[in-house]
Amino acid sequence: MQLEELILEWMQKAEQDIKAARFLLDMRPRPLEVIGFHGQQTVEKSLKAILVRAGITPPRTHDLVSLHNMCAQRAEVDLDRIDVCARLTPYAVDHRYPAESTLSESEILADLESAEELYRLIRDRLGT
Repeated sequence: MQLEELILEWMQKAEQDIKAARFLLDMRPRPLEVIGFHGQQTVEKSLKAILVRAGITPPRTHDLVSLHNMCAQRAEVDLDRIDVCARLTPYAVDHRYPAESTLSESEILADLESAEELYRLIRDRLGT
């Protein structure tokens, strides 16, 4: 697979996750942790697309802070969104276990908005 195709594939997967999160908003009751998970996955896949663009094989991690730092240090792309990454990382694992999530609906929805904003920023930087 060529580099541009792989970048596009990562971004398409990220887009699928943000669309899934948006779709789930209409469910009642809202599956909030699942919505948050898809927001986290959107950002994870977008950051991995940046690494691929830089010729770096993305690590198998859900740690968005680590991926953000790799983008800044190794891919030389400073997104200045470490706070968003720190907030979203727990959705990959911690908030998916029973009784682990203590977030309110408004916090989860705000985090989803932040994830979508970061996704759009990365999409625009990559030109995909």
